[in-house]
Amino acid sequence: MTEQNAEFFRDFLAPPGSEHRCGSLPETWDMPRPELQDMLFDIERSSALAYAEITEDEAARWHANGWLSEDVMSRARLNHPQLCELVFVRDLVRSGLDQARIERMLTHLRKPYAYDPGRIAFSFRYGWVQAPEDSEEIDEDEAFDYVDNNLTNWLSRFDDDGLWELIHEIQDMLQQGGSEATTD
Repeated sequence: MTEQNAEFFRDFLAPPGSEHRCGSLPETWDMPRPELQDMLFDIERSSALAYAEITEDEAARWHANGWLSEDVMSRARLNHPQLCELVFVRDLVRSGLDQARIERMLTHLRKPYAYDPGRIAFSFRYGWVQAPEDSEEIDEDEAFDYVDNNLTNWLSRFDDDGLWELIHEIQDMLQQGGSEATTD
């Protein structure tokens, strides 16, 4: 086996989180980063637990297991990082994994586990990953140019009936979105 083949198989067969895992993540994923920035307002612990459908016993047990970095039951109010950690752990626990598997998965993350539960995921190939933030705003001029440059090609794929159906669908969508659509 050549050196290149051996390197490929070592990377390909390495488990998630392994130092031998191949290269970098695809650009559609980032490495997980905890949400440590506080919000302007905290929330009462009892309200947070109720909204998240977490019992006090569950929160206490998760802290005793070492899955929560703070004992949320000793706090009257919770901040944003504590909420993220609480919901992240809740989702992990309720996924159906056993305690040993949860503990093994958590070894690949840094505490506090204050990860945005809406953005973090476990990839069987890369381990823990996080969807990048939607920080890129759409440039309307660029979008219109893109549509204008491709519209003829797109429309050539439809017969006359399909084209009229597409026009009506677009008009319906524009009207539902609060825009006024007019037809000539």
